[in-house]
Amino acid sequence: LTPTPAGIVRRSTWVKSSGSMSVALSEDDASDVLRVHVHLYGRIVTVCCGLGTQRIRWLAQVAIARWDYEGSRGWFQLGVPVGPAVRIDGTELTFGMAIKDVLANDDHITFRTSLSPVTTGAL
Repeated sequence: LTPTPAGIVRRSTWVKSSGSMSVALSEDDASDVLRVHVHLYGRIVTVCCGLGTQRIRWLAQVAIARWDYEGSRGWFQLGVPVGPAVRIDGTELTFGMAIKDVLANDDHITFRTSLSPVTTGAL
């Protein structure tokens, strides 16, 4: 996990999972891998979603965990995701939707959380 300017968090390698085996991909081989940028409380968390078969709830939970890029325990400060998620164009997404069905590579979304980092002292 590598913190970058403007609060963007990125993973340095791409991983494509097939059953119980994971294979690291180069940037060139990662064209079928979905990457989504999640905006949470002044930070942008970039999540690699593989082929995007997971649900929006999974994406939200991963983004919350990675929001705390030092300890990957963002749920202590943010709690759980509260729907709906909202795409940058204003489209609402329910947590049960498959990522690949409603988001494209490099899309941006946001959602509310049950806790605020202001009230928990994380900001």
